[in-house]
Amino acid sequence: MAVPVQQRAPMIDAMGILKEAWELFTRQWQAWLLIGLCFMLMALVLAATCIGVILLGALHAGLYVAAFKQLRGQTPEVRDLFEGFQWFGPTTLLMIISGFCIFLGTLCCIIPGLILAVWWYFALPLCVSHGLGATDAMAMSKQKVQQGFWDVVVLILLIVGVNFVAGMIPFGQVLIGLPIQTLMIAIAHRDMFGLEGALPPVGRGPAPAFQGVAPLQAAVVCPKCNASNVPGHKFCTACGGPIA
Repeated sequence: MAVPVQQRAPMIDAMGILKEAWELFTRQWQAWLLIGLCFMLMALVLAATCIGVILLGALHAGLYVAAFKQLRGQTPEVRDLFEGFQWFGPTTLLMIISGFCIFLGTLCCIIPGLILAVWWYFALPLCVSHGLGATDAMAMSKQKVQQGFWDVVVLILLIVGVNFVAGMIPFGQVLIGLPIQTLMIAIAHRDMFGLEGALPPVGRGPAPAFQGVAPLQAAVVCPKCNASNVPGHKFCTACGGPIA
């Protein structure tokens, strides 16, 4: 008698993530359109200068600040883009190291570069949510992604499809595709690593537990919203307020 083979449950639900991201985007579409527009203008200005290019990592971090705020039940704002610059050091180092390694991997028959890109897909948002340095964020992202590599690949392909469809609309890739992509990555990040203070997923059960990297008693409490933050943060990752 044949023994039925148990199918592994996917680590993340790509279609469920897309539906939730669309729901969140439609709730705050005005804010996200402004964020997308400002991001595009700032990215163009920074990319036009050799020095400005190194600030793009911090600018992307600001997108995740906005997305994580919405996952905590708050309203994303344009000024969240500037909050990403408090992680200028680790995000810049991350962009340099990962970009160089992925470039070298791509030269080696392309596949090694693609594997590295998937491994480190969540490294940048980990800098924001967990306050990790570049190499620690890369290591943590790789460790988790290896548990469901093909699930993450499916998510990435779905994000590429969303951007392709949005790109059919003038400026749609930036004003619509970028916000939905950011929300999808933030939601997947929450589902894989947890997000401190996150509300329950829209229509998908309770919020996953936050997988912190420091003991709770070592956390720094924000005087404004009482959220716990990793020691060393200058600004609260929940409300953006200064931490004394």
